[in-house]
Amino acid sequence: LQYRLLSGLGPGSGWVSAKLSSGKELAVPLPREASPLPKDPGVLPLLVLLPSGGLTAEQGEAQFRPFLDAAASAGFEEQLLLHHFPAPPLDQCQSYDEAIDALAKRIEAVAHNGRSVVLLGHSLGCCYAYGLAKRLGSRCLKFYAVASRPPTLPTLDGAFGVSSWAELVSLGDAALLRGLVGAWGNRFLESYKDRDPSSWPKVVSDTIANVRRQYSSPCVPTGSSDVHVMLGDEPMIHVPIFVIAASQESPAGETPERCRQYEQLTTGSFQFEVVEADHFGCFQLQKGQLSNAAFDLILRDLWLLGPGAKKRRGNLKLRRAFASLLLLVSRKTREISAATTTTSSTTITSTITLTTTTITTTTITTTTTTITTAAATSSADLPVRNRTSGSPASLGARWRRSAALLLLRGVGSSTSSSKALPPRGAVSKVGLWSQLRRLLGRSFHPRLEAGGDL
Repeated sequence: LQYRLLSGLGPGSGWVSAKLSSGKELAVPLPREASPLPKDPGVLPLLVLLPSGGLTAEQGEAQFRPFLDAAASAGFEEQLLLHHFPAPPLDQCQSYDEAIDALAKRIEAVAHNGRSVVLLGHSLGCCYAYGLAKRLGSRCLKFYAVASRPPTLPTLDGAFGVSSWAELVSLGDAALLRGLVGAWGNRFLESYKDRDPSSWPKVVSDTIANVRRQYSSPCVPTGSSDVHVMLGDEPMIHVPIFVIAASQESPAGETPERCRQYEQLTTGSFQFEVVEADHFGCFQLQKGQLSNAAFDLILRDLWLLGPGAKKRRGNLKLRRAFASLLLLVSRKTREISAATTTTSSTTITSTITLTTTTITTTTITTTTTTITTAAATSSADLPVRNRTSGSPASLGARWRRSAALLLLRGVGSSTSSSKALPPRGAVSKVGLWSQLRRLLGRSFHPRLEAGGDL
Protein backbone atom coordinates (compact mmCIF):
# COMPACT_ATOMS: atom_id res chain seq x y z
CA LEU A 1 0.00 0.00 0.00
CA GLN A 2 2.97 2.27 -0.54
CA TYR A 3 2.26 3.45 -4.11
CA ARG A 4 0.40 6.48 -5.51
CA LEU A 5 -1.54 6.61 -8.76
CA LEU A 6 0.10 8.01 -11.92
CA SER A 7 -2.85 7.75 -14.31
CA GLY A 8 -6.24 6.13 -14.68
CA LEU A 9 -9.14 5.74 -12.33
CA GLY A 10 -9.00 4.89 -8.67
CA PRO A 11 -7.78 6.31 -5.39
CA GLY A 12 -4.69 8.47 -5.39
CA SER A 13 -2.74 6.23 -3.02
CA GLY A 14 -2.86 2.84 -1.37
CA TRP A 15 -1.88 0.72 -4.37
CA VAL A 16 -0.06 -2.57 -3.80
CA SER A 17 1.67 -2.89 -7.20
CA ALA A 18 3.67 -0.51 -9.35
CA LYS A 19 2.80 -2.13 -12.72
CA LEU A 20 -0.13 -3.62 -14.58
CA SER A 21 0.10 -7.22 -15.73
CA SER A 22 1.03 -5.85 -19.16
CA GLY A 23 4.07 -4.15 -17.70
CA LYS A 24 2.76 -0.61 -17.98
CA GLU A 25 3.64 1.56 -15.02
CA LEU A 26 0.57 2.35 -13.01
CA ALA A 27 1.94 3.86 -9.84
CA VAL A 28 5.17 4.96 -8.18
CA PRO A 29 6.26 4.45 -4.56
CA LEU A 30 5.17 7.02 -2.02
CA PRO A 31 7.89 8.66 0.09
CA ARG A 32 8.42 6.49 3.16
CA GLU A 33 8.14 8.27 6.49
CA ALA A 34 9.23 6.68 9.73
CA SER A 35 6.19 6.18 11.91
CA PRO A 36 6.85 5.89 15.64
CA LEU A 37 5.91 2.55 17.11
CA PRO A 38 3.19 2.94 19.71
CA LYS A 39 4.18 1.91 23.19
CA ASP A 40 2.28 -1.14 24.25
CA PRO A 41 1.45 -0.70 27.96
CA GLY A 42 0.99 -4.44 28.27
CA VAL A 43 4.43 -5.55 27.15
CA LEU A 44 6.04 -5.46 30.58
CA PRO A 45 4.72 -4.24 33.92
CA LEU A 46 5.81 -0.93 35.38
CA LEU A 47 8.48 -1.51 38.02
CA VAL A 48 7.71 0.61 41.11
CA LEU A 49 10.40 0.85 43.78
CA LEU A 50 10.23 2.17 47.33
CA PRO A 51 13.57 2.59 49.18
CA SER A 52 14.35 2.06 52.84
CA GLY A 53 13.67 4.61 55.57
CA GLY A 54 16.02 7.32 56.77
CA LEU A 55 17.08 8.21 53.22
CA THR A 56 16.61 11.42 51.31
CA ALA A 57 15.36 11.28 47.73
CA GLU A 58 18.95 11.50 46.45
CA GLN A 59 20.12 8.75 48.80
CA GLY A 60 17.19 6.54 47.81
CA GLU A 61 18.12 7.02 44.16
CA ALA A 62 21.71 6.03 44.94
CA GLN A 63 20.58 2.98 46.92
CA PHE A 64 18.51 1.58 44.05
CA ARG A 65 20.72 2.74 41.16
CA PRO A 66 22.63 -0.58 40.77
CA PHE A 67 19.37 -2.52 40.69
CA LEU A 68 17.69 -0.02 38.37
CA ASP A 69 20.54 -0.46 35.90
CA ALA A 70 20.39 -4.25 36.19
CA ALA A 71 16.61 -4.23 35.70
CA ALA A 72 16.90 -1.94 32.67
CA SER A 73 19.43 -4.27 31.05
CA ALA A 74 16.96 -7.12 31.63
CA GLY A 75 14.26 -5.23 29.72
CA PHE A 76 12.46 -3.45 32.57
CA GLU A 77 13.23 0.07 31.43
CA GLU A 78 9.94 1.57 32.65
CA GLN A 79 10.70 2.35 36.29
CA LEU A 80 9.19 4.58 38.94
CA LEU A 81 11.02 5.39 42.18
CA LEU A 82 8.76 6.66 44.98
CA HIS A 83 10.35 8.42 47.94
CA HIS A 84 9.40 8.67 51.61
CA PHE A 85 7.80 11.49 53.53
CA PRO A 86 8.52 14.41 53.42
CA ALA A 87 9.37 14.13 49.70
CA PRO A 88 6.56 15.03 47.28
CA PRO A 89 3.80 13.99 46.99
CA LEU A 90 3.84 12.81 50.62
CA ASP A 91 4.75 16.26 51.95
CA GLN A 92 1.07 17.23 51.71
CA CYS A 93 -0.27 14.09 53.41
CA GLN A 94 -1.50 13.87 56.99
CA SER A 95 -2.32 10.15 57.25
CA TYR A 96 -1.35 6.75 55.91
CA ASP A 97 -4.44 6.54 53.70
CA GLU A 98 -3.68 9.94 52.20
CA ALA A 99 -0.13 8.81 51.51
CA ILE A 100 -1.33 5.69 49.69
CA ASP A 101 -3.82 7.78 47.69
CA ALA A 102 -1.05 10.17 46.63
CA LEU A 103 1.32 7.37 45.66
CA ALA A 104 -1.41 5.53 43.75
CA LYS A 105 -2.12 8.69 41.75
CA ARG A 106 1.58 9.02 41.01
CA ILE A 107 1.62 5.45 39.67
CA GLU A 108 -1.51 6.04 37.60
CA ALA A 109 0.12 9.09 36.01
CA VAL A 110 2.81 6.77 34.61
CA ALA A 111 0.97 3.46 34.21
CA HIS A 112 -1.96 4.56 32.05
CA ASN A 113 -4.94 2.49 30.94
CA GLY A 114 -4.75 -0.08 33.69
CA ARG A 115 -1.18 -1.13 32.97
CA SER A 116 0.07 -3.82 35.32
CA VAL A 117 2.52 -2.96 38.09
CA VAL A 118 5.20 -4.73 40.09
CA LEU A 119 6.02 -3.37 43.56
CA LEU A 120 9.48 -3.66 45.11
CA GLY A 121 10.15 -2.32 48.58
CA HIS A 122 13.15 -2.41 50.87
CA SER A 123 12.75 -2.18 54.66
CA LEU A 124 10.42 0.72 55.53
CA GLY A 125 9.54 1.08 51.85
CA CYS A 126 7.48 -2.09 52.19
CA CYS A 127 5.01 -0.26 54.44
CA TYR A 128 3.92 1.84 51.48
CA ALA A 129 4.28 -1.08 49.05
CA TYR A 130 1.90 -3.13 51.22
CA GLY A 131 -0.75 -0.40 51.11
CA LEU A 132 -0.30 0.03 47.36
CA ALA A 133 -0.66 -3.72 46.81
CA LYS A 134 -4.02 -3.59 48.59
CA ARG A 135 -5.09 -0.53 46.63
CA LEU A 136 -4.00 -1.73 43.17
CA GLY A 137 -5.45 -5.22 43.54
CA SER A 138 -5.18 -7.34 40.40
CA ARG A 139 -3.15 -4.67 38.62
CA CYS A 140 -0.28 -5.53 40.94
CA LEU A 141 1.30 -8.68 39.53
CA LYS A 142 3.66 -9.16 42.46
CA PHE A 143 4.96 -7.58 45.64
CA TYR A 144 8.67 -8.03 46.38
CA ALA A 145 9.47 -7.39 50.04
CA VAL A 146 13.21 -7.19 50.71
CA ALA A 147 14.59 -7.15 54.27
CA SER A 148 11.29 -6.15 55.82
CA ARG A 149 8.96 -7.53 58.46
CA PRO A 150 5.22 -7.54 57.72
CA PRO A 151 3.09 -4.70 59.15
CA THR A 152 1.59 -7.15 61.65
CA LEU A 153 4.92 -6.98 63.52
CA PRO A 154 5.42 -3.43 64.89
CA THR A 155 8.77 -1.80 64.16
CA LEU A 156 8.97 1.11 66.62
CA ASP A 157 8.59 -0.99 69.76
CA GLY A 158 11.61 -3.19 69.16
CA ALA A 159 13.86 -0.59 67.55
CA PHE A 160 13.15 2.55 69.59
CA GLY A 161 11.16 1.41 72.62
CA VAL A 162 8.05 3.43 71.71
CA SER A 163 4.63 2.24 70.57
CA SER A 164 3.53 5.02 68.21
CA TRP A 165 4.81 7.70 65.89
CA ALA A 166 3.62 10.36 68.35
CA GLU A 167 5.86 8.97 71.12
CA LEU A 168 8.86 9.06 68.81
CA VAL A 169 8.58 12.84 68.55
CA SER A 170 9.92 13.28 72.10
CA LEU A 171 12.72 10.71 71.78
CA GLY A 172 16.22 12.20 72.04
CA ASP A 173 18.65 12.19 69.15
CA ALA A 174 21.13 9.89 70.92
CA ALA A 175 18.42 7.33 71.70
CA LEU A 176 17.18 7.55 68.14
CA LEU A 177 20.66 6.87 66.75
CA ARG A 178 21.24 3.93 69.09
CA GLY A 179 17.91 2.40 68.10
CA LEU A 180 18.63 2.91 64.42
CA VAL A 181 22.04 1.20 64.36
CA GLY A 182 20.93 -1.44 66.88
CA ALA A 183 18.11 -2.61 64.63
CA TRP A 184 19.49 -2.17 61.12
CA GLY A 185 23.20 -1.49 61.49
CA ASN A 186 25.35 1.14 59.85
CA ARG A 187 29.11 1.10 60.24
CA PHE A 188 29.46 4.83 59.82
CA LEU A 189 26.68 5.84 62.21
CA GLU A 190 27.63 3.20 64.75
CA SER A 191 30.85 5.04 65.57
CA TYR A 192 28.77 7.98 66.87
CA LYS A 193 26.20 6.15 68.97
CA ASP A 194 28.09 6.80 72.24
CA ARG A 195 29.06 10.39 71.46
CA ASP A 196 27.23 13.51 72.47
CA PRO A 197 24.96 14.76 69.68
CA SER A 198 26.60 18.19 69.88
CA SER A 199 29.83 16.63 68.55
CA TRP A 200 28.20 14.90 65.59
CA PRO A 201 29.18 16.00 62.08
CA LYS A 202 26.45 17.56 59.96
CA VAL A 203 25.88 14.40 57.92
CA VAL A 204 25.01 12.43 61.07
CA SER A 205 22.73 15.16 62.43
CA ASP A 206 20.96 15.46 59.08
CA THR A 207 20.45 11.69 58.90
CA ILE A 208 18.89 11.51 62.36
CA ALA A 209 16.69 14.52 61.58
CA ASN A 210 15.44 12.77 58.47
CA VAL A 211 14.80 9.54 60.40
CA ARG A 212 12.79 11.52 62.94
CA ARG A 213 10.70 13.21 60.24
CA GLN A 214 9.86 9.89 58.63
CA TYR A 215 9.23 7.66 61.65
CA SER A 216 7.36 10.31 63.62
CA SER A 217 4.95 10.99 60.77
CA PRO A 218 1.32 9.81 60.85
CA CYS A 219 2.00 8.59 57.31
CA VAL A 220 4.17 5.81 58.79
CA PRO A 221 2.13 4.08 61.55
CA THR A 222 4.55 1.29 62.50
CA GLY A 223 4.13 1.11 66.30
CA SER A 224 1.98 -1.38 68.19
CA SER A 225 -0.50 1.37 69.12
CA ASP A 226 -1.10 2.61 65.59
CA VAL A 227 -0.19 -0.23 63.21
CA HIS A 228 -3.90 -1.05 62.95
CA VAL A 229 -4.19 2.06 60.76
CA MET A 230 -1.94 0.45 58.17
CA LEU A 231 -3.63 -2.95 58.37
CA GLY A 232 -7.15 -1.54 58.04
CA ASP A 233 -10.30 -3.61 58.34
CA GLU A 234 -8.97 -6.25 55.95
CA PRO A 235 -5.22 -6.86 56.38
CA MET A 236 -5.03 -9.60 53.74
CA ILE A 237 -3.81 -8.75 50.25
CA HIS A 238 -4.66 -10.78 47.16
CA VAL A 239 -1.28 -10.38 45.49
CA PRO A 240 1.60 -12.88 45.22
CA ILE A 241 4.43 -12.00 47.58
CA PHE A 242 8.12 -12.78 47.18
CA VAL A 243 10.11 -12.12 50.36
CA ILE A 244 13.90 -11.90 50.35
CA ALA A 245 15.54 -11.79 53.78
CA ALA A 246 19.15 -11.08 54.73
CA SER A 247 21.02 -13.65 56.80
CA GLN A 248 23.14 -11.07 58.68
CA GLU A 249 20.39 -8.98 60.26
CA SER A 250 20.59 -7.75 63.84
CA PRO A 251 18.40 -9.63 66.35
CA ALA A 252 16.22 -6.53 66.73
CA GLY A 253 15.99 -6.03 62.97
CA GLU A 254 14.40 -7.71 59.97
CA THR A 255 15.42 -11.28 60.73
CA PRO A 256 14.42 -14.06 58.30
CA GLU A 257 11.99 -15.40 60.91
CA ARG A 258 10.17 -12.06 61.03
CA CYS A 259 10.25 -11.54 57.27
CA ARG A 260 8.74 -14.94 56.62
CA GLN A 261 5.54 -13.97 58.43
CA TYR A 262 4.43 -12.09 55.32
CA GLU A 263 3.06 -15.48 54.32
CA GLN A 264 0.16 -14.89 56.71
CA LEU A 265 -0.90 -11.74 54.84
CA THR A 266 -1.58 -12.97 51.31
CA THR A 267 -4.15 -15.17 49.63
CA GLY A 268 -1.83 -15.40 46.64
CA SER A 269 1.33 -17.42 46.18
CA PHE A 270 4.26 -16.94 48.55
CA GLN A 271 7.98 -17.30 47.92
CA PHE A 272 10.77 -16.92 50.45
CA GLU A 273 14.54 -16.75 50.02
CA VAL A 274 17.46 -15.82 52.26
CA VAL A 275 20.60 -14.20 50.83
CA GLU A 276 24.02 -13.84 52.42
CA ALA A 277 24.01 -10.12 53.18
CA ASP A 278 23.31 -7.58 55.89
CA HIS A 279 20.32 -5.25 55.94
CA PHE A 280 21.58 -2.76 53.37
CA GLY A 281 23.83 -5.21 51.53
CA CYS A 282 20.87 -6.65 49.62
CA PHE A 283 21.04 -3.70 47.21
CA GLN A 284 24.78 -3.08 47.28
CA LEU A 285 27.36 -4.36 44.84
CA GLN A 286 30.98 -5.00 45.60
CA LYS A 287 33.64 -3.54 43.33
CA GLY A 288 33.55 -5.28 39.98
CA GLN A 289 30.14 -6.88 40.58
CA LEU A 290 27.37 -6.54 38.03
CA SER A 291 24.77 -8.35 40.10
CA ASN A 292 24.25 -10.07 43.43
CA ALA A 293 22.09 -12.84 44.85
CA ALA A 294 19.08 -10.61 45.57
CA PHE A 295 19.23 -9.00 42.12
CA ASP A 296 19.35 -12.40 40.43
CA LEU A 297 16.40 -13.75 42.41
CA ILE A 298 14.23 -10.73 41.63
CA LEU A 299 15.16 -10.43 37.96
CA ARG A 300 14.70 -14.14 37.28
CA ASP A 301 11.25 -13.96 38.83
CA LEU A 302 10.32 -10.72 37.07
CA TRP A 303 11.06 -12.44 33.78
CA LEU A 304 8.13 -14.77 34.41
CA LEU A 305 5.59 -11.97 34.85
CA GLY A 306 3.42 -10.14 32.37
CA PRO A 307 2.43 -10.95 28.76
CA GLY A 308 4.29 -13.91 27.30
CA ALA A 309 4.95 -15.31 30.76
CA LYS A 310 3.34 -18.65 29.92
CA LYS A 311 5.79 -19.22 27.09
CA ARG A 312 8.72 -18.10 29.23
CA ARG A 313 7.64 -20.42 32.03
CA GLY A 314 7.55 -23.26 29.52
CA ASN A 315 11.07 -22.41 28.40
CA LEU A 316 12.19 -22.33 32.02
CA LYS A 317 10.67 -25.77 32.63
CA LEU A 318 12.56 -27.04 29.60
CA ARG A 319 15.78 -25.58 30.94
CA ARG A 320 15.24 -27.10 34.36
CA ALA A 321 14.41 -30.48 32.83
CA PHE A 322 17.54 -30.37 30.73
CA ALA A 323 19.60 -29.32 33.75
CA SER A 324 18.26 -32.37 35.60
CA LEU A 325 19.27 -34.54 32.64
CA LEU A 326 22.79 -33.15 32.71
CA LEU A 327 23.05 -33.77 36.44
CA LEU A 328 22.10 -37.38 35.81
CA VAL A 329 24.70 -37.56 33.06
CA SER A 330 27.28 -36.11 35.45
CA ARG A 331 26.58 -38.85 38.00
CA LYS A 332 26.89 -41.51 35.30
CA THR A 333 30.18 -39.95 34.24
CA ARG A 334 31.53 -40.25 37.75
CA GLU A 335 30.49 -43.91 37.93
CA ILE A 336 32.24 -44.71 34.67
CA SER A 337 35.31 -42.74 35.74
CA ALA A 338 35.52 -44.70 38.97
CA ALA A 339 35.18 -48.00 37.08
CA THR A 340 38.00 -47.18 34.67
CA THR A 341 40.65 -45.70 36.93
CA THR A 342 43.03 -48.59 36.19
CA THR A 343 42.88 -48.06 32.43
CA SER A 344 45.68 -45.86 31.11
CA SER A 345 45.96 -46.43 27.36
CA THR A 346 43.70 -46.50 24.31
CA THR A 347 45.57 -49.59 23.10
CA ILE A 348 45.30 -52.52 25.49
CA THR A 349 46.10 -56.21 25.53
CA SER A 350 43.42 -58.34 27.10
CA THR A 351 41.71 -61.67 27.12
CA ILE A 352 38.00 -61.60 26.44
CA THR A 353 35.63 -64.46 27.06
CA LEU A 354 32.82 -64.62 24.56
CA THR A 355 30.21 -67.23 25.60
CA THR A 356 32.38 -70.42 25.97
CA THR A 357 35.27 -69.45 23.68
CA THR A 358 38.45 -67.69 24.86
CA ILE A 359 40.00 -65.26 22.41
CA THR A 360 43.35 -63.54 22.93
CA THR A 361 44.09 -60.37 21.02
CA THR A 362 46.95 -57.92 20.97
CA THR A 363 45.26 -54.70 19.95
CA ILE A 364 41.65 -53.80 20.50
CA THR A 365 40.16 -50.70 18.92
CA THR A 366 36.55 -51.76 18.38
CA THR A 367 34.29 -54.28 20.11
CA THR A 368 30.64 -55.26 19.82
CA THR A 369 30.50 -56.95 23.20
CA THR A 370 28.88 -55.55 26.32
CA ILE A 371 32.24 -54.22 27.50
CA THR A 372 31.89 -50.45 27.94
CA THR A 373 33.79 -48.28 25.52
CA ALA A 374 34.95 -46.25 28.47
CA ALA A 375 37.53 -49.00 29.02
CA ALA A 376 39.24 -47.83 25.86
CA THR A 377 40.18 -44.45 27.23
CA SER A 378 42.22 -43.07 30.05
CA SER A 379 40.44 -41.98 33.21
CA ALA A 380 42.17 -38.65 32.77
CA ASP A 381 40.25 -38.27 29.50
CA LEU A 382 36.92 -38.36 31.35
CA PRO A 383 36.70 -34.72 32.42
CA VAL A 384 34.45 -35.05 35.46
CA ARG A 385 36.38 -32.37 37.29
CA ASN A 386 39.47 -30.30 36.71
CA ARG A 387 42.27 -32.23 38.31
CA THR A 388 44.75 -29.37 37.94
CA SER A 389 43.40 -25.91 38.56
CA GLY A 390 39.88 -26.57 39.81
CA SER A 391 38.70 -23.29 38.31
CA PRO A 392 34.96 -23.01 37.64
CA ALA A 393 35.48 -22.19 33.96
CA SER A 394 37.75 -25.17 33.35
CA LEU A 395 35.51 -27.39 35.43
CA GLY A 396 32.48 -26.29 33.42
CA ALA A 397 34.22 -27.01 30.11
CA ARG A 398 35.24 -30.51 31.23
CA TRP A 399 31.80 -31.22 32.66
CA ARG A 400 30.12 -30.15 29.43
CA ARG A 401 32.39 -32.39 27.39
CA SER A 402 31.60 -35.30 29.69
CA ALA A 403 27.90 -34.67 29.23
CA ALA A 404 28.25 -34.48 25.46
CA LEU A 405 30.31 -37.68 25.29
CA LEU A 406 27.86 -39.59 27.40
CA LEU A 407 24.88 -38.34 25.42
CA LEU A 408 26.58 -39.53 22.24
CA ARG A 409 27.40 -42.90 23.78
CA GLY A 410 23.91 -43.50 25.16
CA VAL A 411 24.69 -43.91 28.85
CA GLY A 412 22.21 -46.13 30.63
CA SER A 413 21.64 -48.59 27.80
CA SER A 414 22.43 -52.25 28.27
CA THR A 415 25.00 -52.15 25.49
CA SER A 416 27.48 -49.44 24.69
CA SER A 417 28.15 -47.90 21.33
CA SER A 418 30.45 -49.85 19.06
CA LYS A 419 32.36 -46.69 18.25
CA ALA A 420 35.52 -45.78 20.10
CA LEU A 421 35.40 -42.49 21.97
CA PRO A 422 36.12 -39.40 19.89
CA PRO A 423 39.48 -37.79 20.62
CA ARG A 424 39.75 -34.82 22.95
CA GLY A 425 38.42 -31.73 21.26
CA ALA A 426 36.17 -33.64 18.85
CA VAL A 427 33.15 -32.57 20.89
CA SER A 428 33.30 -28.86 21.70
CA LYS A 429 31.00 -26.03 22.65
CA VAL A 430 30.85 -25.15 18.95
CA GLY A 431 29.20 -28.50 18.30
CA LEU A 432 26.64 -30.29 20.40
CA TRP A 433 26.61 -27.83 23.27
CA SER A 434 26.00 -24.83 21.03
CA GLN A 435 23.08 -26.63 19.41
CA LEU A 436 21.62 -27.34 22.82
CA ARG A 437 22.11 -23.71 23.84
CA ARG A 438 20.29 -22.56 20.71
CA LEU A 439 17.52 -25.01 21.49
CA LEU A 440 17.14 -23.68 25.01
CA GLY A 441 17.41 -20.04 24.04
CA ARG A 442 19.57 -17.21 25.33
CA SER A 443 19.69 -16.14 28.92
CA PHE A 444 16.98 -13.59 29.70
CA HIS A 445 19.46 -11.47 31.60
CA PRO A 446 22.63 -10.46 29.72
CA ARG A 447 24.67 -10.20 32.90
CA LEU A 448 23.90 -13.79 33.77
CA GLU A 449 24.88 -15.07 30.33
CA ALA A 450 28.54 -15.47 31.24
CA GLY A 451 27.56 -17.89 33.99
CA GLY A 452 25.74 -20.20 31.59
CA ASP A 453 22.09 -19.77 32.49
CA LEU A 454 20.79 -23.27 33.20
